[in-house]
This record gives sequence, structure tokens and C-alpha cells, in this order.
Amino acid sequence: MMDIHEKENKTQKFKENAAKQRTKIRTLKEAEMQDDNNQDSGQYEDLPAPSQAKSSYLNAANLEEVASVKSAPKSKASKSKKGAPARPAWAITEKMTEDNKEAEIDELLEFAYELDYEKYMEDEEVRLALGAIKTRINKMTAENNWQENMAEEWNQAQVQKAATKQARVDND
Repeated sequence: MMDIHEKENKTQKFKENAAKQRTKIRTLKEAEMQDDNNQDSGQYEDLPAPSQAKSSYLNAANLEEVASVKSAPKSKASKSKKGAPARPAWAITEKMTEDNKEAEIDELLEFAYELDYEKYMEDEEVRLALGAIKTRINKMTAENNWQENMAEEWNQAQVQKAATKQARVDND
């Protein structure tokens, strides 16, 4: 009889805890939805209010001011597709990975196209960094040759040891 009561108490406690968790999750989701709604309503806060504008008439100065605010670069978080949260790696389809790769390639090409190479090459720090990279690359390639030379010497030493062993065996 005690076992049945203990099991009933455990299931009752489990049900109560699950109900508490569900209510907490609901309140958190509702709060998140309210925050999202508040953020969406504030998307035009950067635009000048009509009372702040120099004049309420539509003119070139007002249009330029509004256009400059709208064309300001946005953060990378706003670049995600339709505000969807990032998916885990196992949930990403092949088409999505291809699209992501293509988007990344497009961004890199755009960066390279807009890059002013001469501007950076005139900068002394960039030239020094490139010089350091070149010397490191030369050093690494020299190390690779050193490793190859050492491997060859090792192999030759092994061949000589084998030859001396064979000569001892032949002499005996």
C-alpha cells in the first residue's frame, strides 16, 4: 500500500512541477512577444519627427536626411533571413548550406571589389605586417626543406645500419 501512495505522490508532484514549468514558459513567451512588438514599433525612432524637421514641406533637404537615416548600415543580426533564429547544424538542408556559401562568397566578392588596395599598401603598418607574413612563409618553407633533408639523412643512416648488419651476418 505504501508503494502505491508513494507512486501517486510522485506522479502528482511531477504533474504540479510540469504545470508550473508550462506557466513559466507561457509568461516568458508572452514577455518575449511583447518585447518583439515594442522593438518593431520602434523601427522608425531614428527618423526625425515632423515637429523636429526644419520644415513640414517636402523638400530635398528633408529627403536627404531621411534617406541617410534609412540607408545606415545595419548590424549582422538584422541580415538573417526573415528574423528566423539560427538552426543547428543537423537541421540545415543542403540547399540552405549552398545558399549560405553563395551569400558568403557574394559578401567576400563585394568586399574585394570595394577594397581600395593602394590605400592600404601606403599604410606602413600594413606593409610591415605583410613583410612579417612573407618572412614567416619563407621560414616555414625552409623548415619543410629541413624536415625533408632530415628524413633523407635518417633513411640513409638506416640503410647504412642495415648494410653493416648484413655485412656482419655475412662475415659470421
